[in-house]
Amino acid sequence: MPDRQKLVFCFILFFLFSCGAKRTVPLVLHKNVFEIFLEDPAIRSAQCGFIFKEVGNKTPLATEREHTFFTPASNTKIVTTYLMLESSWDSTKTARYALTSKNAICIEPMGDPTFLHRDFPGHPMYDLLSKFDTIFIKKDTTFLKYGKGWSWDDYDRYFMPEMSFFPVYGNTVLIQKTDSVLSTDPPLFVDSLQEIDLPFRRHYTQNVFNVGQISKFPAIIPFVTQDSLLSDLLRDTLPNHPQIYFVKTCPVDTDMMIKGKPMDSVLLYFMVNSDNFIGEQLVYTLAKNGGGARDPGIFINNSLDTLFQDSVMSFRFYDASGLSRYNQVTPAWMAKLLESQWQRFGHDKIKSVYPVGKKGQLPDEFIIFGDDLMAKTGSMRNVFALSGYLKSASGKWLVFSILINGLNSPQKNIRAAISSLLQDIRKKY
Repeated sequence: MPDRQKLVFCFILFFLFSCGAKRTVPLVLHKNVFEIFLEDPAIRSAQCGFIFKEVGNKTPLATEREHTFFTPASNTKIVTTYLMLESSWDSTKTARYALTSKNAICIEPMGDPTFLHRDFPGHPMYDLLSKFDTIFIKKDTTFLKYGKGWSWDDYDRYFMPEMSFFPVYGNTVLIQKTDSVLSTDPPLFVDSLQEIDLPFRRHYTQNVFNVGQISKFPAIIPFVTQDSLLSDLLRDTLPNHPQIYFVKTCPVDTDMMIKGKPMDSVLLYFMVNSDNFIGEQLVYTLAKNGGGARDPGIFINNSLDTLFQDSVMSFRFYDASGLSRYNQVTPAWMAKLLESQWQRFGHDKIKSVYPVGKKGQLPDEFIIFGDDLMAKTGSMRNVFALSGYLKSASGKWLVFSILINGLNSPQKNIRAAISSLLQDIRKKY
C-alpha cells in the first residue's frame, strides 16, 4: 500500500475511534481530578453522572453523562424543598375550620405531618381541639396510602408510613422495652403487641405488632390508618375526650386556618432526617391548598413544568420523597434547579433548610467541609446521590449533582470517593 494511502487509512481509523463513546473531560479544572474519581474501584463498576459549575457561570467546570437519566433516591427531596420554598409559607397548614356551635368545631384537615409528631412537641391544633366536646372531620376519600413504585415489603419499616389526609403521631407507633416491660407511644397500641408467625414486624392489614421480629428497641413501626383508629387516638389523646364524627361536607370558612410548625424548621428536619413521610405529606398539603392534582407525582411534574417550562423533559417524578425507583432525573437538570434555588432564595435561606457538613446532618465523610458544603444525599440499594453547593477555597460557590446507579460497592466507599473528589475541587478552584 502506498504511503499516501497508509496515511489516509490511519487518519480514518483515528477519526472512527475518536468518535466513539468517551467521557467528557473537565473544561476548567485539572482533568486528572475527575479521572481519578471515575477510576476509583467503587465508582468504576457503576454508572456515574455528574456536573459541576460555578453559580452564575453558564460554562460547566466538568461533566460526565450530565444528560443521562438516573434514579435520584432521596435527592428527590431537593425538588420537594424547592416547591415548599416557592410556596412562601411561613408555617405548615394544618386545617381549615369553622365553629358550628359553642361546643363543636368542624375541621377540614390539610395533611400536616407535624400534628402530634414526637419530634414536634406542642401544636396549635391540639390547643384548639382541646376546647371542644364535639369534632366533625371532613374526610378526603381520594387519598392514596402508598406511592407508585414503592417496595411493598417495606410496609413495616420506619421510613415508609402510610400517607393520610389527617396524620397523627407521624402515622407510626413507638415501641419501647424497659426492664422486660413493653410500652407504646401512643399508649393505645400496648394491647396490640403480640408474637405471630409472620416474618414482618406488623401484620399486613391489621394493627398487630409482632414483637418477636423486633431485634432492637426502641422501634418505630407504621400503623394501618383507619377512620375508627383516628377517632380513638384523638379521643384518647385530647384532654376533653371529645365525640368525633366524620362528614362529607363541612361549612368551612377558608379565612380560618390553623397553622402548625415554622416551615424552615420542618424543612430542615425533613432534609437532615431524609423523612419520607414528611415530604409526601407536605406535597399533599401544597396540592390540597392550591387545588392541584392529588397524585404527588402529577402535582410535582405539573408544578415543575410551569416553573421551568423545559422544552426537553429532563425529569419525571412519581413521589415527593424518593422512595420510588420510577423517579428519573439528569444531573444537568438537578444543577439547573439548584442554581435557580440559589438565585431565587439566596445563601442564607438555603443554609437554614439544607444539611451541612456537621455531625448528625451529613454522613461522617462530609463533616470535614463544615458550612462550606450544603447538600442532600440520596441512597437506596444500588443507588447513591449527592447534590448541592460547595464553597471553594477562593470563596466561589459551586453547584453540583452526582448521581450514581448500579453500584455494587459498600456505600461508605462511594462516600469516601466523593468526599475525596470534593476536597480536591475545593482546593483547586
